[in-house]
Amino acid sequence: MYFRTSWETAVLLLLSFTAAIAAFAGSSGRWQLAFASALIVSLWVCIGYAPAHYLRRADFGTVTVDDHPAGAYVYLGHPTDMEAEAFALVQIENGGGDYLLNFDSGKIRPTSESEYVRIPGGVWFFRSMQRGTFAEPSSPRQMNQFLIRSGDGHAIAVQF
Repeated sequence: MYFRTSWETAVLLLLSFTAAIAAFAGSSGRWQLAFASALIVSLWVCIGYAPAHYLRRADFGTVTVDDHPAGAYVYLGHPTDMEAEAFALVQIENGGGDYLLNFDSGKIRPTSESEYVRIPGGVWFFRSMQRGTFAEPSSPRQMNQFLIRSGDGHAIAVQF
């Protein structure tokens, strides 16, 4: 089976194989090279082949709360990097909440900051994004829009 991957994944794969060969072919510093090789392979597996955990920062999309613009960060998954489903994480500033949007099913679920960590350029989920109970959002008013009713009764619209 062939999966399209990014160039970063190909570079990590090349580095891991090169380091593994150097670790077992070289006589001096063999354990240090083996340890470095294991770290590179781990990095490759975690970042290159774990798209169900990583979302990149996106510079598009608008968020409104009760029809007023709201400050928010939007992170988006990349289906071309072996992901079966596309996800977006919306972090609304000033206590507006965090929501995970599943584009494939059109469903949403609230998230908390204990489920992920911010890393440079994106966020990393500790467990797969597919886990959790997703619910149907309110009926959208426009195409490519998610309407969310927050726990405190606010109407949140996320437009892509």
